[in-house]
Amino acid sequence: LVLLKAMLLETQVIFYGSNVEALCNLQFGLISLIPNLMSNLQNSGSPQLHKSLKNLTVADSFRSSDRQSVLRFLGFPLQIFENGGLFSPYTPLQQMEDIKSPKTEFFVIGSSNSLLAEQKGELCHIFVNVDESFVDIIDKSLHSALQLSNHDKKWIESIATVVCESWNEDDLYTPKNSQFEGSDDFIRWQFEDYLTGLLSS
Repeated sequence: LVLLKAMLLETQVIFYGSNVEALCNLQFGLISLIPNLMSNLQNSGSPQLHKSLKNLTVADSFRSSDRQSVLRFLGFPLQIFENGGLFSPYTPLQQMEDIKSPKTEFFVIGSSNSLLAEQKGELCHIFVNVDESFVDIIDKSLHSALQLSNHDKKWIESIATVVCESWNEDDLYTPKNSQFEGSDDFIRWQFEDYLTGLLSS
């Protein structure tokens, strides 16, 4: 939840880990918590790519029986990684100049290169060590903005409890994404409710 808030605030986040598959899966998992964002990342590869505001229209009505209509009315997909933003789940060292460029204002990137870990204080606001499951908020001015409220803590703890209680590593027959309590879909539905409540208020 802290990382989701950091992404909404357009901060600079680096994910670091030795297992490239786990590194990328974690970032895509985070992105998938925001409704319809996964299928709208076409401008995320460069900070200079973005949609023209002239082409954006405000939805003035919706059909409550149509989930996509409701999401469009609320402003989904959120305009994340547009002008000045970058999403690069696996970033080679050759792309470091793009990261350091003044045109790159915010990003979510991943790397397995230890040089990034050594330079984290210069490169990002938040550093996520995937191997050690640790989040380091380097920019201390973000602490208050990323602070979880009591309601946030209760809400995320209730989801974690359901996930832990329903997880069964020995169950080879239940599809990973089936819609049981604690599944990937279940978690995404909870975050969709959270974000729609946020936008509604």
